[in-house]
Amino acid sequence: MGGGRARFEAYLRKAGFEGARVLSFEALGGEIQEDLKAHGYGSPVRARFAWKGEERDVVIRTARPDAFGHDRRADRVYQMALAVDTYRRIPRHVQALDAGTFDLNGAMIPFAEGEPFLIAEYVPGELYAHDLKAIERADEPGARDLIRAEVLASYLADLHSVHATHVDYQRCIRDTLGHGEGIFGITDAYPDDMPVVPQLRLRQLEHACVEWRWKLKAFTHRSRRTHGDFHPFNLLFREPAELSVLDCSRGGVGEPADDVACLSINFLFFALVAGGASTARSGASGTCSGTATCSAPRTTRSCRWWRRSSPGGPSCSPARPGTRRSRTRCETASSASRSASWPAPPSIHTG
Repeated sequence: MGGGRARFEAYLRKAGFEGARVLSFEALGGEIQEDLKAHGYGSPVRARFAWKGEERDVVIRTARPDAFGHDRRADRVYQMALAVDTYRRIPRHVQALDAGTFDLNGAMIPFAEGEPFLIAEYVPGELYAHDLKAIERADEPGARDLIRAEVLASYLADLHSVHATHVDYQRCIRDTLGHGEGIFGITDAYPDDMPVVPQLRLRQLEHACVEWRWKLKAFTHRSRRTHGDFHPFNLLFREPAELSVLDCSRGGVGEPADDVACLSINFLFFALVAGGASTARSGASGTCSGTATCSAPRTTRSCRWWRRSSPGGPSCSPARPGTRRSRTRCETASSASRSASWPAPPSIHTG
């Protein structure tokens, strides 16, 4: 008996068909096959088996990797799980009887009903977010803060040294826009009646982002290994500066600037939480002199030390003594938020 038949019979026993006997595998076209692997990924197989004096027919389908959102194994698992959840709700649809995966030995392992879970190793440490909260209470970052910024920048430099494919890059740009965790998903999360973020503004933002996609999708030479969600709540430190990272996302490949921007903008986010409201009430300019008497939110000053370690950090212009620009200015998107319309996307640096 072919290996595929034996594996299917083993699966049937696990699925409650004790004593089932496989009669044949047939490609949907008539060719009899002895093994599922003979069809390759994506080719449906008609399998006949006998159980308790009756013959039953089923179709075994697999998924072929492609560039249409099925290039990752997780995409193909999602496709099968969604079929099980969806077919039963559509009138007159053929029913999905089960779904699963092939293990490394070719055995068929069914999915369980219910929600998925993940088991990961435990690593001790403290979230980097705690460091940023501590800086809110200080006038300047300490020596340990500077060391950890260097560690983070060095980690990203090493992470991004590994190239990825052009398909990975274009997938990254597409998902950044259209995925549920991307721009479209975020804009959909805003209530329709929010006065600060009206629907017109969100629509204009989406249009501008689509223009950016068509500019960026050709930059496939920038495709690299990435973390995909490099923010302070996914960074774990042990003393003095031993780093572990949590919860990489988006397939771990794409645009490396995303990781740099993801962490850099969090310095501004923490600044807004720490002192943005009081700054707005007092009419402060948002500029930062880098001194203890600076009126800008404290965490905004921390962007200067990230800038030292990472050239992709926040847009901070250094002070030049003796000139009119005698203070360090950290520019945020707040001025753009007051604009009624969005400008055309600027030109893109090709490095």
